[in-house]
Amino acid sequence: MRVFLVKKGSELPDWLRSAATATGADAPLSLQRLQALNPHLDFSQLAPGSVVLVPGDGNALGAAASQAPPAAGQALADFMTLAADGIKAAQQALRDAAAARQADDAAVATALASETVRALLARDAELQAQASAAVAGAQQDAKAAAADLKTLAVLAKAVPQELAALGRLLDA
Repeated sequence: MRVFLVKKGSELPDWLRSAATATGADAPLSLQRLQALNPHLDFSQLAPGSVVLVPGDGNALGAAASQAPPAAGQALADFMTLAADGIKAAQQALRDAAAARQADDAAVATALASETVRALLARDAELQAQASAAVAGAQQDAKAAAADLKTLAVLAKAVPQELAALGRLLDA
């Protein structure tokens, strides 16, 4: 499979323009095949930045098509890097948020342990219920954050493997 990137101000190559008028089973590339591979595109209005997936190695489509980069070429490698960097950034953001939450929880625990607050809580059942609910909510948030970190760790391992498998499929 090959990839063609529509650039600003560029005309479509002959092989892509002729695909729009190709008909019959003998046509090396028909608009129907292109649309099946690219359901996200409107071939009557290809905008700059559009990525067109082309079946096969492109050799039957002429020199311009066969020179289009393989689908799993640099674009996929760049995407793999972006995905890995994004996951790492999300992991760091969660760790930072967890550290801030722990500091807040420690401050709340210190306040709740003070004699003044304990005396207030002992005299006001509603206030005591609110404090208990806040502590329980903080504990649930901490558990959710830990689960999110585990999920991101799984993603950090799985995403590169899945994208590599996709690259092998696209190059096949």
